[in-house]
Amino acid sequence: MNMTVQQLVDALEAERELNRRCQATIKEQQAMMQQLEAEREEERRKSACRIDTLQRMIEQQRKEMEELLEKYVLRKKAEMPDVNQQEFDELLEDLRALADQAQAEQLDELDNARDPEDADESDEEPAADKKPKKKRPNHNGRMTLPAHLHREIEEIEVPEDERIDPITGKPYRIIDYKDTEKIDITPARIFVHVTRRPVFEVPGKNKSVLYVPELPPCALPKWMITNGFAAELCVQRFDSHLPYERFRQALERHGFHVTRKTMSNWAVEIGCNVFTPVYNAHVENILSGNYIGFDDTPVPLQVRDDQGAYSGGLRSSRIWVVRSNTGPPQVFYKFTVTKEKEEPIALLGPFQGYAQADAAPGHDQVMNTPGIIELGCWAHATRRFKEAVACHPHDAKHLLGLIDTLYCVEAEAEDQPPDIRLALRQEKSQPIMDELFESIEIIHPRLLPKSPLAEATTYCINQKPHLQRYLTDGMLNIDNNPTEREIRPWGIGRKNWEFFGGERGGVAAAVIMSFTRTCRNLRLNPWLYIKDVLDRLPTHPADRMHELIPINWQCSEANLKLGVPVHLDPPKEDEFPED
Repeated sequence: MNMTVQQLVDALEAERELNRRCQATIKEQQAMMQQLEAEREEERRKSACRIDTLQRMIEQQRKEMEELLEKYVLRKKAEMPDVNQQEFDELLEDLRALADQAQAEQLDELDNARDPEDADESDEEPAADKKPKKKRPNHNGRMTLPAHLHREIEEIEVPEDERIDPITGKPYRIIDYKDTEKIDITPARIFVHVTRRPVFEVPGKNKSVLYVPELPPCALPKWMITNGFAAELCVQRFDSHLPYERFRQALERHGFHVTRKTMSNWAVEIGCNVFTPVYNAHVENILSGNYIGFDDTPVPLQVRDDQGAYSGGLRSSRIWVVRSNTGPPQVFYKFTVTKEKEEPIALLGPFQGYAQADAAPGHDQVMNTPGIIELGCWAHATRRFKEAVACHPHDAKHLLGLIDTLYCVEAEAEDQPPDIRLALRQEKSQPIMDELFESIEIIHPRLLPKSPLAEATTYCINQKPHLQRYLTDGMLNIDNNPTEREIRPWGIGRKNWEFFGGERGGVAAAVIMSFTRTCRNLRLNPWLYIKDVLDRLPTHPADRMHELIPINWQCSEANLKLGVPVHLDPPKEDEFPED
């Protein structure tokens, strides 16, 4: 019995040893299979790269063959002027078919070069595992260059030996030209304008007298710059917002040295004196309408003593903006040292009609003037509710949702005439407005007086008739955002030229920017407008200044011949981003 048990134990131990050896063998085989699979995958990757490279080479050869075929056939056609067009097209199609056949044969050879096992496995892969081919985005094509720009043509000269057919010995005949247009630029050309006047000798009884004709009338007499230079100075400073120092450096690169103070004096003279009559006519034209928007923004001003010397430090001055909301978008600016309540009254002057602005305390007196109808601004009300979302999320979001619905109606009626816009407002906006103010009256009593949402609801309650007034006329806007967008240039200016050097500088900036901004809104070239007005001001009748304001301006014949576009086309959406 003991011997039998011992035999069983030995047999069991032998079986365990055999199992261990089998497992070790299996692991070795698995490792070998993984290594073979990795080598096989690497070989597949290399093969795919080689195939892609060969395919690109074939495609390139096809393009070159296509070009050579067309060039050869076109050359033969030029030598045979009486060739039949149909026969020519058939010949070209046959040659293209031969090229396609050659490419197909090369691709078949590539397919046969692949590993058959790899091909079988790739066919068995499900379609979901295959990566979709990347589609190239649609391209709008090469940008069209402006037609008014001067073209300088550089013609390629072909050597004489390359213009002769090596087979027939006859010269090639030119049948057309292929132009490749690229935009080019040279640095601004600064030149000296010389007005040459003859000096006459007038004989007299005792001695001769010299006679020199008078200079033509000029808006900038005794200045060393022309009207074109003055227009460039105004555009660079007040439309491109280039500081005087940068403009001075640009002029210095062309050998013309001028100080910043001199350029500042030129700009102040243009804004405070030369353009004053045109500016007054421009303001009068805007205020003659029945619907305007206005606002103001701070601009730093250097502090000066009674003698005009800089005494150190900066103070805050104001720039007021008035925009015409009827007809084409015109705008004018006005500079004031302070923000007293008398300033808005002087700003609007004899205006009668709708005036839209935010509910700032300084605007109350002008809004209470007889003949002025106040309009509220829902953009300002919306900002207050957005600030209250953090403290009162439920109520504030509910009210903001109703305001958003009002703006959705405005978006629907944006391109409609005033009568249809009014009907949409009465049908859709009026019930939403009623629900909005009912919700405000329910929420307001249970709020703490100084909470953000309480301030927002108080603003709406106090401004209720003014906020609802836009529903009574399809011409009116829901907010004052169009006017506030006219303040953006001053924000750009503050980052570049930083401050006004004096009160006269602020007045000049307001006057000149009134014209540059209105020109931009009307798609007029500001440089051409300013130059043309400076050319015509000395001889233009004082009672016809309204002819020179941007809305009525017609360029003179002499300046039309300069080759500069009068109207600026709006940029395409995919080419030039909005300012």
